[in-house]
Amino acid sequence: MTRRIGFVLLLISSNWIHCHCFAAADIKASINHKPSFHNCGEYKPTFKEEQEPGTSVLRVTATDPDQSQTIKYSIANETRQEQLFAIDEDTGEISSAYIFDRDPPYRDTEFYITVRATDNGQPSLDDVCTIKLMILDINDNPPVFDKDFYEVFVSMNTTLRQQVTIITAKDIDDETNNVVNFEIVQEYKDDSYFEIDQHTGVLTLAKRIDRNPGEYYALRVRAYNQGCIENESDSPEVDVKIHIINADKRLPYFTKVPEAPVILHENFTAFQQVLAVFEANSNINNESTIIFEIFRDYKPTLQEENEPGTSVIRVTATDPDQSQTIKYSIANETRQQQLFAIDEDTGEIFSAYIFDRDPPYRDTEFYITVRATDNGQPYLDDVCTIKVKILDINDNPPVFDKDYYEAFVSMNTTLHQQVAIITAKDIDDETNNVVNFEIVQEYKDGSYFEIDQHTGVLTLAKRIDRNPGEYYALRVRAYNQGYIEHESENLEVDVKVHIIDADKRLPYFTKVPEVPVILHENFTAFDQVLAVFEANSNINNDSNVIFEIVRGTFEQTNSMNTFLLEQIENTAHIKLARALDYESVTEYTITVIATNRHNLAAEAVVKIMILDVNDNVPVIIKDVSCVQYELIDNSPVFQIHAYDLDGTSANNIISYSIAESNQQHFTIDSHTGTVTKQNRLYNDEKDIHNAITNIPAQEQRSSNDNTFQNVLSISNDYQNRDFFNRRYIMVNNYEGMLTDKLIGSIYVDYDIKDNSNKLFLWDERASTGTRKHFTLNYKTGMMMMVKSTPEGIYNLEFTVIEESSCFPRHNVSAYVTVKVKNISAKTVNQSGSIRFYNVTAETFISQTLSELNTPLYRLQQSIASILDTSPDQVDIFTINNRKLAGGSFLDVFFAVDDTIYTSSEVLNAVLSLHLRKLEEDVGYRIVSVGIDECIAKGHMCKQACKNKVHRSQKPIVVHTNTSSFVGMTTLVQAQCIPQIESSLVACLNGGTCQNGKCNCPMGFEGPQCEKLDICFDGIGYAIYPSINSGNVNNISIELLPRQKDGLVFYMGPLKYDPSLKTPPFLALEINDGMLVLLLDYGTGMIRFEHQQLILHTVTTVDIVLEPHRFEIHTASNKLKGSSRSRYENKDLSGFLPGNMPILLGGTVNHFAKYLLYNWPLHLLGTPETLDFNGCMRNLTINGHTIDFMLPMVANNVSFSYLWSDSVHISPNRFMFSLMIFAFLIVIIAIFSSRNKIIYWMKYNLERCYQYSMNETETNRMKPLISI
Repeated sequence: MTRRIGFVLLLISSNWIHCHCFAAADIKASINHKPSFHNCGEYKPTFKEEQEPGTSVLRVTATDPDQSQTIKYSIANETRQEQLFAIDEDTGEISSAYIFDRDPPYRDTEFYITVRATDNGQPSLDDVCTIKLMILDINDNPPVFDKDFYEVFVSMNTTLRQQVTIITAKDIDDETNNVVNFEIVQEYKDDSYFEIDQHTGVLTLAKRIDRNPGEYYALRVRAYNQGCIENESDSPEVDVKIHIINADKRLPYFTKVPEAPVILHENFTAFQQVLAVFEANSNINNESTIIFEIFRDYKPTLQEENEPGTSVIRVTATDPDQSQTIKYSIANETRQQQLFAIDEDTGEIFSAYIFDRDPPYRDTEFYITVRATDNGQPYLDDVCTIKVKILDINDNPPVFDKDYYEAFVSMNTTLHQQVAIITAKDIDDETNNVVNFEIVQEYKDGSYFEIDQHTGVLTLAKRIDRNPGEYYALRVRAYNQGYIEHESENLEVDVKVHIIDADKRLPYFTKVPEVPVILHENFTAFDQVLAVFEANSNINNDSNVIFEIVRGTFEQTNSMNTFLLEQIENTAHIKLARALDYESVTEYTITVIATNRHNLAAEAVVKIMILDVNDNVPVIIKDVSCVQYELIDNSPVFQIHAYDLDGTSANNIISYSIAESNQQHFTIDSHTGTVTKQNRLYNDEKDIHNAITNIPAQEQRSSNDNTFQNVLSISNDYQNRDFFNRRYIMVNNYEGMLTDKLIGSIYVDYDIKDNSNKLFLWDERASTGTRKHFTLNYKTGMMMMVKSTPEGIYNLEFTVIEESSCFPRHNVSAYVTVKVKNISAKTVNQSGSIRFYNVTAETFISQTLSELNTPLYRLQQSIASILDTSPDQVDIFTINNRKLAGGSFLDVFFAVDDTIYTSSEVLNAVLSLHLRKLEEDVGYRIVSVGIDECIAKGHMCKQACKNKVHRSQKPIVVHTNTSSFVGMTTLVQAQCIPQIESSLVACLNGGTCQNGKCNCPMGFEGPQCEKLDICFDGIGYAIYPSINSGNVNNISIELLPRQKDGLVFYMGPLKYDPSLKTPPFLALEINDGMLVLLLDYGTGMIRFEHQQLILHTVTTVDIVLEPHRFEIHTASNKLKGSSRSRYENKDLSGFLPGNMPILLGGTVNHFAKYLLYNWPLHLLGTPETLDFNGCMRNLTINGHTIDFMLPMVANNVSFSYLWSDSVHISPNRFMFSLMIFAFLIVIIAIFSSRNKIIYWMKYNLERCYQYSMNETETNRMKPLISI
C-alpha cells in the first residue's frame, strides 16, 4: 500500500513571508522483522564456582534487520524465588546473582539460561536462545584423611623398602583439583625411619628397625594438593604409630580372589547383593580370624612437559619369604630410549622423556608393566600393568583463525549491534583451552567497540562519526588463564572496520543448518551433501553471492581442507573431502562466508560432530614369561596385557581368547588375559609351545582381532637363540667437523628390552680398521663415532651376551649399518627445502607395519623420480622439528648430486610443480617447497628481504627403535638487506665487456647481452628466479598477443603455503581481449581492467606501483597516442616484494589448482582457455632486464634470435615491393580490360598492404629456435 502525503507550511511576519510548498513522498508500509540470535549455537560459557554475585558470565547479541528498532533482553526461564542470573536489558550482558558451589552437597555443575530478545516494533517480535553454562571447579577444598589416626604393626625382621601401610585421603574437588600428595612432616625424630610415596601414600621402611617388640615409632603425615589455600581450621596432617612385633608373627595371605571384573549398570540398586568374594588365611596356627579392608589401586598421573626424572609413582610388591629381596624392572619397554625408568630397589618409577599431550605427539596415556623378581631359587616374579595418564598443562597460547579481520558497517548501524566475530582456538585440553578476548586499549579507535569476553562477538559501543570510505582500526587480544606468554608468540590480531554508505547493505543468510551434522568416523560418502547454506545478496537487481569456506589455523577449523564447498547459484553445499578420524578430531567448526558485489560479506557456521567407531586393533604389551617344567596342572603361566586406542570406552573394551589348536594345553581368562596350564607338557621332541592368543576389541568385531605369539619355554632344556637384528644409522658430517658423537645403540629384536642383563661386545670378525672409528659401551650398547671418521658405509657386527631367569647364558648376533656422508658448505648453499605439517622427525625416519620404507626414503625416491636421477644422489642432511605459532612442522633440507639443478631457486621451483606427487609419495602434507620466511616476515623490512640459510656444525640427533639420523642444524631466516645497485657490468650469454659496455653476440640485444624475446604457442610456460631487489615499483614489457585470452605475467608465490591467507602477488592477463591487472599486497585482491588490446599488434605496457595507488600506461603502433589509467585507494596499503619468482605464460587453471591455492577464479570468470599465445619482449622490473635464456623451468617456449629489419619487412623494402607489383599490373593491363584491372588492382593492393603490416608486427617476434 502506498500513500501520497503533502505538507504546506506558511510563516508570516510583519516584514516578510516565507512560503514552503508541499513535498510529496512515497511511504511504503514497512515490513516488521523479528530479531534473531545468529550465534546462539556458539555460546559455550563457563563460570568458576565461589565467585561473588554480579560477576560477568556472558554477553549475548541479537540482531534485527530493522535497524531503526532497538532490542531489549530478558531472562525467560527463571524459576527460583531468588534469581540465579541477571541480564542488562540494553547490552545483553548476563551476570551472576548467586554464589555457586560445585562441591557436595550443592553440586552446582551446569545451568540452562533461556534469553529472550524483544524489539520495539509494532507488534513487538522476539527470539529466544537457550545457553548451557558450565560451572568450573576451583581448588577450594583441602584433602581429608580417611582415618583420624593410623596404627600399624611390623615384624622385627621387616626388610628395607618393604611396605608398612597405606595412608589414604580424599579431596571432594573435581578433576585435577583432587589429586592428593603425601609427605612426612620432618619435625618428628622418627620420621627418618620411613619413606612415603608422594602419589600413592604407600609408607615403606627406610632404615633398619632398632627397637624391641612392644615399642613403636611415631610420625606425622601431611596430605596436600597444589593450589589450595589452607585455613587454620583444616587439619591436613595425621598421626601414624608403627608398633614392633616379634619375628615369628607372620603376614596373612589370600586363598580366594575374584577372577573376572565386576560389571554394573549405573542404575544398579541391589544393595544387598554380593559383588565380589575374598577369602584369606591368617597364617597363624589355631587362629583363623582376619580383618579385611579395601586396598587403593594405582592410578598415577603425570603432567606434560615435566623434565625427565620426575617421580611418577612407587609400586610395592611383597613376598611371604621375608628373607628374600625384591628387584623391580620395567618389562614392556619398546622404545630404544625408555619412556620410564624404575629404581630396582624401591620400585619408584620416574619419567625418562618429556611428554607432550598436544598435537602432533598426543601423549595422553601409557601402560607400564612392572616386574617384581625375588632372589629365591629358582627366581619367581610377578607383573603389574599400570596406566599412567598424562595431564594437560596450559602451555599453548590461543591462535586466531585469521591473520587479520575486516568488517563492514553501515553508517546507520545502531549501538550494541554486532560488527564481527573474532575467533581463536587453543590446542590444550579441558579448561586450559578456554579462550577469552579483550580489546587492546593502546589504540584510540578501541573505545568505539566492545567485545564479548567469552564469545568474541564485536559490537558497536559509540556512534559512528566517520564517512564512507574511512575505517576504524583496533587490535584484539586472545588469552586464557595461566598461560605465560612468550615474546615470540603473536596473541593479538588487527581488526579493520570499514564504513560504508547506508545504501550498501550486507548480504545475509536465508538458510543455515539448525543442528550440528553428526558423522561416524568411518563415513566415506564424499558426494553426499552434509549441509546447505543459502544467502541473499541484499542488492537490488543483483542476487549473486560468492560462497567460500574459511580455512582456519587448526584441523578443527578445516585447516587440512577436510571439508569442501560446492556452489550452485546462490546455494552452497558442504561435502566431505578427506577421511575422518575420531582419535584426531572429534568436532569441526566450519565457517562459510557469503560475499556480494559490493565486496561485503556475512558469515555462518555449522558444527560437525564426529562419532567414534571400533576401528583400531588392540595393541599388545608383549611380555615373555617362563613356564617351569615342574608346574602343576591348572596353574597360572603368564598374563597377556593389551589396550585399545579407540576414543570411547564402549569401543576399547578388550576380551581375550586362545586358539582352538592350543586349548589342549592352555586356557585364558577372557577378562584378565591370564593364561593357565591345563596338563603336563611332554618334553619329547619340542621344547617350545606356542600359544596363539587372539585379542578382539569386542566379540562382535572379528576383523579387528590382533594375534600375539607368546613363546612358552620349558625350563630344563634351552637352546641358544640367534636373532637377525639390524639397525641403520645415517650420519651427515658437515665439512668433516663432527666431533665424537653418540650415534645410536645396538638393536636386539626380541621381547626382553631390559639391557641390565646384557653384555655388548664387538664380534671377533669385526676388523680393527673399522672398529677404530667407533667406540662401544659394553653395558648399554650405545655407540660413539669418533672425530674424523671418513665418509663411507660401515657394516658393524656385534655379539650380545644375555642371561635371564628364563634361560641360561647365550649369545645373540646384532648388525649395525652406519653410512657417513660429508656435507660441504657448497652443498648446503645449493640445497632445496621442504616444510611438512604435523609430522615429527622420529616418525619421518621410522618404519611401520604397513609401510616398510620410511618417509625419508620415500622422499628420496620421489625427488629422484621427478629429477630423473638415482635416490643415492639425493642427500637429506637436515630433519628439524619446528614448533611455531601455527602448529608443529618438520623442516627437511636436501641436495641433489649429478643434476643440472644446481641452485636452491631452481631446485625448489622444479619440485614445486610436483608438490602433489611429493605429498602422495611421502604420505604427509607439505606446507611449502622452498621454505620462504620473507613472505610472512618481509613486511618488517624497509627495503628488501632475503631468505638466508643459516647452517651450523651442531648436530641434530634423532633416535628410533631400529634407526638413527645424525644431521646438521640448518635454518632459514628472513634477513633485511639494503637495495644496492651494482656498478659492475657483467656480460651474459658470451658477451664481452668493452669500455664499460657489453659487446653481445647476434640475437642478444639486452644491455648485458640478455635475451629479450620469448614466444608461447598456447601450451607453454617459463619460470624465472626472483630479482631480489627490494619492493617492486616498476614493471615494463612489450606484448604481441595472438589470442584474446591468456596469462601474460605472474609474480608471486608458486608454493602451497596455507599459513599465508592472502599472499602478495601481481598478475597481468588478457581476458576476452581486455588487458587486466590483478594486484594483492597481502590485504585483499584488486582486479582492474585497463583497455582492449589489438591482436597481432605490439603493445608496450608500463606498470607503476606505489603504496596507495598504481598506474598502467600502454602504447601501440595502431593506436593514436597512448592510454593511461590510475587507481588510487588509501586502503591499498603495502608493497609487492621482489623476492618472488616470475611466471610467464602458462595455464592459470593449472597453477590455480595445483599451486596458487587462492587464485580468484570466481572473479576471473571461466573463459574458454587461459593459455597465452603470442610473444613478449624486453621485460624489465625495477630497471632490471630479465634474461629469457635463463629460466629455472621452461616448457614449450621458443626464442627469436633477432629483433631487427632482417626478421620483418622494412618500410623501404615494402615500398619497393609495391612498385614492382604495380609495374606487373600495368603489363597485364595491356592484355586485359582496363576497368576490370583497375578495380582488381585497387582491391588487392589494399588487402596486400593490410596483410603485410600484420605480418610485419607478427614476424618481429616470430620464433626461429625452439626448446
